[in-house]
Amino acid sequence: MDALKLRRTTLRTAFTKAVNHLQDVAENEQLDKNKLEIAFEQLKLKNEKLRQIDESILDTLSEANLLARSLQQRIRGNRKLC
Repeated sequence: MDALKLRRTTLRTAFTKAVNHLQDVAENEQLDKNKLEIAFEQLKLKNEKLRQIDESILDTLSEANLLARSLQQRIRGNRKLC
């Protein structure tokens, strides 16, 4: 989980830089359509990577929650036997 969080932090930083770069290109007085398209494509790629890592984190959390519930049920079952 810590590895996923670390990877997400790195991706989030890259995404923020891509957003800022896109804003800089868009605000340039001599707007270059090609540069704008490239910056937008880079932003889309970074967004997709960030979305994928978010899904991985959610999956990991869901698995951890299921395991915790299973353990709680076993503990309750053992207490009833005592």
